[in-house]
Amino acid sequence: MIVLPQITPVKLWALMSSLVGMSFAFSYVLGPILGGVITHNSTWRWIYLFNAPAAVLGVGLILVAWPAQADRKNRLSTSLAQMDVLGALLLLIATVLLVFALQQAGSQEYAWNSPVIIATLVISGVSWVSFIAWIAWLESGKSGLRIKAIFPLSIALKRPTGPGIVSSLIVGFPFFMILINLPIRFQVVNNDSSVMAGIHTLPFLGGVALGTTLGGGIATRKNLTSHALIFATVLACLGSGLISTTGDGLRIPKAQYGYQVILGTGFGLAFTSITMMMALAHDFDTVGTSYPSSPFPPHFHT
Repeated sequence: MIVLPQITPVKLWALMSSLVGMSFAFSYVLGPILGGVITHNSTWRWIYLFNAPAAVLGVGLILVAWPAQADRKNRLSTSLAQMDVLGALLLLIATVLLVFALQQAGSQEYAWNSPVIIATLVISGVSWVSFIAWIAWLESGKSGLRIKAIFPLSIALKRPTGPGIVSSLIVGFPFFMILINLPIRFQVVNNDSSVMAGIHTLPFLGGVALGTTLGGGIATRKNLTSHALIFATVLACLGSGLISTTGDGLRIPKAQYGYQVILGTGFGLAFTSITMMMALAHDFDTVGTSYPSSPFPPHFHT
């Protein structure tokens, strides 16, 4: 998705965002249902096996439809020379080990004072410090290397990129909590099957798709991304508060479906607004690195 804003004219970015949002609306409807059917009647591994031929088909279509360029080889060699492999490796180590420690610490297998947890936290901390130092050294101009930093601090500390990263992080926490815990709640509390849990989550996912479409439509007529982001956070707060009032009975309250729509619309509108802000604030060379680590990977790593 990093490629889309670079091959799409700026005046069509809002339309591009709306079209991508609508395409994902279909996937949101079919994904939970098909995923529930597959896991209910077979093994979850088939979900990943189905992705392989779909990815091959997508790559094949891109290779066929991509316009021919005389200097493609030169551009490829230049891009490879500018690739920040060390920065990517440090970032990968820092994040993976941190997530592992936070997830496993306090479990039956690892205590907080376990040598494994302590070692992973220490290595993660060292990797974070090394990553920041590496990025700062590259951007200081003293390295003499052609490498472009994978996460430029000079971009991340400016408006609106910095606030966009913070907004994406804050909105991402409840988004993933709802996305993961809501189907689990339907199965554990409401005694749903995996198929019905996916169906009962459709209002939330449909709201996300609606929000992304509305966000693109709003930006198409006039750049109101900041206003849309404020309104989106209000919807997200309202939806989160309403869902927290849901009881723990076996029956699912009908009002909960409305709460899901409100919450999902807020998330979708927020993520689209953040994406458009990032796209409009940067040029061709920096737009790919300007986007935060979005909590909504399919659409917002544009």
